[in-house]
Amino acid sequence: MRKSFLHGFLFAFRGLFILIKEERNARFHLFAAFCAMGLGVLLELKPLEWTVILMCIGAVFAAEALNSAVERLANKIHPEKDDLIKDAKDLAAAAVLVVSISSAVIGIIIYIPYFKEYFEI
Repeated sequence: MRKSFLHGFLFAFRGLFILIKEERNARFHLFAAFCAMGLGVLLELKPLEWTVILMCIGAVFAAEALNSAVERLANKIHPEKDDLIKDAKDLAAAAVLVVSISSAVIGIIIYIPYFKEYFEI
């Protein structure tokens, strides 16, 4: 049982590697995540703010991974053009969009007071 538990982590890290290596949008999200974390370090975010930022980053990557999985499965199962497959892929992409936009808004809500203080607005 222990071996399968550890293998699960290896498979998950392999999936994360595939996500970053092969998905352009995931690389953009990785860049945005590093920017958000760097800004958090510079502005000395509070622990609760860090928690929210990191949860947003995790949610975006989870949605991106699920979207990529849906796309790959759909393409394998039904490579020809199909309206239901297109809908499924578009819905998965919409999930990434919703999580990304809400995460950006949350980031703005967290960072704006720091910018106001820093620039004395």
